[in-house]
Amino acid sequence: MSTRSPSRPEPAPAFSLVEMLVVLAIISILSTFSVIAFTNVMRSSELTAGAKQLEATISLARIHALTMGRVVELRFYRSVRQPEGDNVAREVQAFSIANGTNAAVAIRPPQRLAESVAVFPQWSTLLGTPLIVDSNRPDRSYWAIRIRPDARAELAPYPTNDTWYISLAAITSKAGATPPANFAVVAIDPINSIAHVFQP
Repeated sequence: MSTRSPSRPEPAPAFSLVEMLVVLAIISILSTFSVIAFTNVMRSSELTAGAKQLEATISLARIHALTMGRVVELRFYRSVRQPEGDNVAREVQAFSIANGTNAAVAIRPPQRLAESVAVFPQWSTLLGTPLIVDSNRPDRSYWAIRIRPDARAELAPYPTNDTWYISLAAITSKAGATPPANFAVVAIDPINSIAHVFQP
């Protein structure tokens, strides 16, 4: 009679530690790229929303000027970016100007752009105009575009026939001679005050 030694059970298939570490490394790299891509998509979305918001505000001002027969002034309120210290605009408000006077009545409350978006005067035609001090609040100053009752647009206080454009970019953009790769432009036709959004 022969005796057989009990056979050892074969080990169950499993992942080695090295294989697990490789999988975890791949997952972390993919997650990093996903977060970066998602952040860029969110910034681009906020930039587009800010440009569309500005376009809608300009359209509202145009409609008000045409229907009420009054000058409408769009005020872009200056704010100082920290720590750069340069001027940007984060808030826009439309005012109806009474005929024959400079009395301004707000059409609606100020519209604040998304937290990550700002208007950069150095990339806009607002650059060539001086800041106007708000008579109601001397601590605030603004750039302005006026829309006449016949729908002509002009930069206050200088009448002109040039096309006006307003450039928006991420608030973290470096101010320089040229805008960053991701920016938006709202162009205003001086003849009829119709606004168009362009984004590269």
